[in-house]
Amino acid sequence: MNDQGKKSKSSSFTKKSFLPKDTTSILESGIEIENLNLQLYRYAYTEENKNGGFHKKELCFKISDVYQPILTNLNEHIQNVWEPIKIQDKPFIVSQQSRWAIGIGGGSPYGNLLLPALHPLYGFPYIPASTLKGLMRNSWIDKNCNNDENSEEVLRLFGSPASDTSDDRVNLEGKVGQLIFFDGFPSADCNGKLVKDVFAPHYPDYYNSFGGTPPTDDQNPVPIEFLCIEDFTFNIYIGTREKLSEEDKIKLQNTLNYVFSGHGIGAKTALGYGRGELSKII
Repeated sequence: MNDQGKKSKSSSFTKKSFLPKDTTSILESGIEIENLNLQLYRYAYTEENKNGGFHKKELCFKISDVYQPILTNLNEHIQNVWEPIKIQDKPFIVSQQSRWAIGIGGGSPYGNLLLPALHPLYGFPYIPASTLKGLMRNSWIDKNCNNDENSEEVLRLFGSPASDTSDDRVNLEGKVGQLIFFDGFPSADCNGKLVKDVFAPHYPDYYNSFGGTPPTDDQNPVPIEFLCIEDFTFNIYIGTREKLSEEDKIKLQNTLNYVFSGHGIGAKTALGYGRGELSKII
């Protein structure tokens, strides 16, 4: 090993972030990050304490007032797109009745902390259209079609992939559903916030070994923190390519109400998470 290698090995370095130096210098100048997606998923760093050790940067969980004009403009834009295909005069409005844990299964730069689904561009919590459509489809099959996922009603409203459409080689293309789902965004005047919660698997050895180790009480649970949303109100926009019958409209309202009040959205619904109330049914 040369002298330079020995020097590098014996030297100690103090790192405060994993960002490029010029980016770090700008952020450390006092600038406040308003976008929660950037703050939680991208700008993750540690701070040095007085004893020379490190701890995680304290996270900011408040939804800033900067989002209010963004949400107002965004909802107005969606309404302009939604207007020609709307099912009813106003969007469905869903208010939270319990905490929601949407999208907490992904990785996190903060290690043992699971983060929620935040809009990749704007940074605030939202309901992805694909999540809402999947829940509505499953609940519709359960409530209205006797668990027949290939019924004419389900295929007509929600569509189907090519493999479920037909065995005829002439008609292999997938079927487009009649219903159109939009991302659900928070109301501009809601007072929602992100809160920290925790759960602890009591038998980590049992789960990590896929049942190879018995679930005994001498195993040490490792608490896992996660962020969930609370006190939000969401605007739900659902459109249609063709006019719905009155019967379909009633089923749509009842199914949407069941999704939030009966089934729940996101993770940990068996423990009461993910519940909401359809506060305005037109």
